[in-house]
Amino acid sequence: MTVSLLPDRLSLLRFPREELEACSHVILKHIVFRAYSQSNRRTRDEPLFSYIDNSLEISIFGDHRAISVDFPKDLCPGLEVSKHIYRALQVDNDDTFNSSRICTIVEPLAKAGVSIFYMSTYQTDLLFVQEDRIALVFKTLSANGLHMAYDEDMNSTPPDTPIPDQHGFRRLPINSVEEEESLYEHSQEMRDHPSFRANHPVTRELSEHSLATPPGSQDSGSEGDDEQDGSSGSAVSMVTSHNGVKQLVPLDIYSAQRHGKGSGSTWSESFAGNESGYEETMLAKASPTTATAFEVRQQADRTLPENSLRCVGLNTELEAGHQPWLLKIIKILFYHDRVKEEATLAGNGPTHDAPRFFSFTATSECVSMITDTYILEEFEEHELFMDMETCPLRLIQLDLHRFGLDKYGIIHSVARPLTEAGIDLLFLSTFSTANILVADHRLSEAERILSGSGSTTLGS
Repeated sequence: MTVSLLPDRLSLLRFPREELEACSHVILKHIVFRAYSQSNRRTRDEPLFSYIDNSLEISIFGDHRAISVDFPKDLCPGLEVSKHIYRALQVDNDDTFNSSRICTIVEPLAKAGVSIFYMSTYQTDLLFVQEDRIALVFKTLSANGLHMAYDEDMNSTPPDTPIPDQHGFRRLPINSVEEEESLYEHSQEMRDHPSFRANHPVTRELSEHSLATPPGSQDSGSEGDDEQDGSSGSAVSMVTSHNGVKQLVPLDIYSAQRHGKGSGSTWSESFAGNESGYEETMLAKASPTTATAFEVRQQADRTLPENSLRCVGLNTELEAGHQPWLLKIIKILFYHDRVKEEATLAGNGPTHDAPRFFSFTATSECVSMITDTYILEEFEEHELFMDMETCPLRLIQLDLHRFGLDKYGIIHSVARPLTEAGIDLLFLSTFSTANILVADHRLSEAERILSGSGSTTLGS
């Protein structure tokens, strides 16, 4: 797998979808006035532009200089622009619907404490990171076996900046799997030391988390999967009851019991009458991102819009550079009610009242779109690249506005349990939401896994 650094310097912004009209001329400029065709492209490659419209917000990644000029702060009252400059990395993609690739990318960055945005498209995947973290991202992904590519003629990337202090994470370069495991074992020893347990804030934090019941969890005997373990792949998951108090059991213990591994003793036997033993195991198994998984499950409002979606590519090599689908994009953006009415009259309209979902991402090489299936009826067959063998997608939307833009581990906390359950997904990050797309027939199972109220069956 190759990860390539794109030349674009990007800004991230959001505004309420009710204020789309106020920003319409700017959006038209960034979408319509691009040279899409290779034969009609200007000398300079077109900068990346990504637009996502969901029920909560409109979120945009665009050229930093253009955004600063085109989106003045007085343009609309609800406009928010991140103070960071972002860089985009492109992931070679030989399988559009492959969640294991997402985990391969985001897991080492979650362990390194790097906050990221992730964008699945028809042709490729995109990773957005703060510009002053590029050196750290390159070092981290390279150390985990990914081939990193960049243009040597480009300006040198900014120096690495120290990552924030994080409990249980040491700021040493990880050059091999063996060294990583050694560091993790050392952190376990530190956490097990009595003085650490007495004084370290993470002890109190995890103890509080261990007594909390995630939304949707059930009493003893119900199953649920959650976040990752930082080294061995275990996690903190199942809710059980001990002396009348609901607690979260480390997933590796629970999995061993499910699959008949280990000494045969049950968790309740191992910790009966020993409440401190539970906390010690929690600390031993917790990774720096385990707390993130708890927070996402407890604090991120989760909704399941009724949209039936598809991911498609747009053909940019039509009629000597002319792109007839551009007018249809404009119609979708600003005349959606008419699109919906026409689809209903033709018998293809939606059977629900959910707001449209629309994602449009254009790079110098390709254009991708994710939207409702009935909207795709606007396009001619030759205008789209679409895998007809895939089934429609359903959306699980997480409201992350409480977490801010620097929270790390969120994407991994979502992608890993779904991947382990054999559920492929696409992921779209916006300014304040996570948009998880799964096959229609896997929606219920995926929702149970992410809520913690259901079990996963590996390989299902």
